[in-house]
Amino acid sequence: MATSSSLRPHTTQLASVSPVSERKEQPVLLGRVSSEFGPNASIFGVLASRRFGKKLRSRAYERRRLNGQLAPNYRTEPAAIPNQTTIYELMRRVVDGQLQGKSYTAARGRLLSVSLSDEIKTKLKELNYPRYKYIVMATIGENKDGGIKSVSRCLWNTDYDNTVSYTTQVNGLFCIVNVYYMYTD
Repeated sequence: MATSSSLRPHTTQLASVSPVSERKEQPVLLGRVSSEFGPNASIFGVLASRRFGKKLRSRAYERRRLNGQLAPNYRTEPAAIPNQTTIYELMRRVVDGQLQGKSYTAARGRLLSVSLSDEIKTKLKELNYPRYKYIVMATIGENKDGGIKSVSRCLWNTDYDNTVSYTTQVNGLFCIVNVYYMYTD
């Protein structure tokens, strides 16, 4: 039977040139681990506690997954692709509703483009297409018989990603709204 003195780590003295009274003792570990587990923890006990902790974490993960909190999804294509006609009609309703009876000023144009973009983006998210990201860009300017050209380029998957554009002219101003939607897998 092991006594309490045999459970302590063995110590040895360091060889040095200093006198015997100044020598320091350095612990030598033989089959024992000196760490956050304490000076008398064995390597087998530490490994067993780590395995136990890993099992507990995996059980907690399984419980959360079964409750629907963390269900992993390995889907690489969308369950439903957004309908361009639905998005176009949504944009038309929002833009025509906000521009009704308004004329162009520089300060109003800036604020109006921000509010249009935010409202359209909010309504697009309400359509609830999972894993789709939306970019809404609204341009408002004064209509003085000038011309404007708008060009954009995107790198995306042509099967699932697309763009919808709506243009209108009301009360001496023009409005161009572009919506880009991309599926993120």
